[in-house]
Amino acid sequence: MILPEEVIEEVRNSCDIVDVISEYVTLKKRGKNYVGLCPFHNEKTPSFTVTPEKQMFYCFGCGIGGNVYTFIMKRENISFPEAVKFLANRVGITLQLEGKGDSLEKFKVKQILYDIHRDAANYFHANLINSDSGRHALEYLLKRGLDEAIIKKFGLGYSFPGWDEMKSHLKSKGYSEELLEKAGLIIRGKAGSSFYDRFRDRIMFPITDVMGRVIGFGGRILREANFQPKYLNSPDTVIYNKRQNLYGLNSAKTESNKKGIIIVEGYMDVIALHQKGFTNAVASLGTSLTTEQAKLVKRYTEEVYIAYDSDTAGRSATLRGLDILNEAGLNVKVIEFPKGLDPDDFIRKNGREGFLERINNALPLMDYKIKIFKEGIDLSSPVEKGKYASKIIPHLLKLRNQVEKEGYIRKISNLLGVSEEALRGEIEKYSKKIVADNVINHKNVNKRHNNKDNKRFSIIPAYINAEWDLINIILLDKKTFKSVSQELNYSDFNDNLNKEIAKTIYNLMKARETLSPADVIDHLEGDEYIKRFSQIVAKEKNYRDLEKTALDCIKKIKEYKLQQELECIQKQIKQYENSMEEAKLRELLLTYQDLLKKKKELRM
Repeated sequence: MILPEEVIEEVRNSCDIVDVISEYVTLKKRGKNYVGLCPFHNEKTPSFTVTPEKQMFYCFGCGIGGNVYTFIMKRENISFPEAVKFLANRVGITLQLEGKGDSLEKFKVKQILYDIHRDAANYFHANLINSDSGRHALEYLLKRGLDEAIIKKFGLGYSFPGWDEMKSHLKSKGYSEELLEKAGLIIRGKAGSSFYDRFRDRIMFPITDVMGRVIGFGGRILREANFQPKYLNSPDTVIYNKRQNLYGLNSAKTESNKKGIIIVEGYMDVIALHQKGFTNAVASLGTSLTTEQAKLVKRYTEEVYIAYDSDTAGRSATLRGLDILNEAGLNVKVIEFPKGLDPDDFIRKNGREGFLERINNALPLMDYKIKIFKEGIDLSSPVEKGKYASKIIPHLLKLRNQVEKEGYIRKISNLLGVSEEALRGEIEKYSKKIVADNVINHKNVNKRHNNKDNKRFSIIPAYINAEWDLINIILLDKKTFKSVSQELNYSDFNDNLNKEIAKTIYNLMKARETLSPADVIDHLEGDEYIKRFSQIVAKEKNYRDLEKTALDCIKKIKEYKLQQELECIQKQIKQYENSMEEAKLRELLLTYQDLLKKKKELRM
């Protein structure tokens, strides 16, 4: 382990799960539990339950559950060690690392890279605010309409034009060139023996993760130069992946539940919007919007506004982004701007009220597509109408809501001046073509869906229920655990998930007097085990007689195991009935009789 077990327990025990989750979810007390809308899937009726007594949460809608670490890992999209550190910082506990091997080394390197980026950000910011050399960069930002408060909030900075000034500064703080190269802040020269700064004579935009740690930089050139890109971004490193992060999200996430999230293209767009009070703005990082970024957004909101530039490239990016966000299950609208303006230009010219008006008039996903696809098409021409229909129909079919789809069929048929029947005919033709092109794929998809549906609606067998009850019971009472463990080993559990959970509990209970569900979760490896265990303990049951209930459960588990063995022996007996191996057949028959006897004794 990277972190001592006692520290993991100390941090968890210092964090009240209700307090932590309340920072993300509005919870209401219901009996001895708290309920709210699940932050991990879209729902209208609360099925997300937090149980203070067990220091656990569980959603009866999507099945996700766990302890306070599980919640932070999923909500903040971080690893277990990072979740421990996150919560330790929250309660003021200093962590001491221990362990060995690659995992510890990687963890330590990541922590050093965070430190390097923090120190680099402070260095760049001081260059901008306190140095004569950075004055022209500061004046540039002030002329762009930024005030000192917003410059400080986003930690904007300036990189000096020298080839190795940042490198020299960070080396003086004890960081090696090898680590600075891993951080993506310096580049090895062609000769291979020297390094130079990646960012030179640029306005610096620190990029933070959702925990507020600096993980990379964007740099805007101040003086036009040949062969120099206007914007230069950090490369991907072990702490930074541009596909999985969004600029400004750490600030925007607190506002996202109330206002949704506005996605823009550039750093300056985000900062300009935040300065005017639109603190729910974020930007993709030097790349088109990605599926990973859409999933990241969905963790914080269901409502998204795309506010890209009004030029051709911006429109193309908007269309790509719309589909990615829609496929992620988000409700998407498009904020439009006059030709030639980006969000930064627009808000400087029209102010907060002007931008607010644009938000209020934002077009829903399908309305935007209807409008954009119409451009350059003469709808008075039957041929052009056909082209337009061919363009819009694939997007119409992506709509999940049937009522919404019907409304747009009506709207498009009115726009084209054709009957709804004619448009439906084209939709049907297109659908048949898609099905014909993907017959094999559709068969596989249907098969998978059928399997899922069968699992979802299948009745839980008695032996599974017995295993679940037994897991609950042995957690409640050490004395009962001792009597159960004498009668039943964890290896006797039939279901593989239950068996692994039971093994964890058995091993922990041998060394402890008490064991909480939250303790168990810390020792379960794998989401499927945590999800199953959370499902088991979330179901409130009052056991009047623990010993008697435990014995009943043990009987059912053993009986099922015996039945499985009997069926296996029966198959073997059939194989040997017509063979010449009489000795083997007699042996099987004796085993079968012995198993029947054991089964009968269990029922007595």
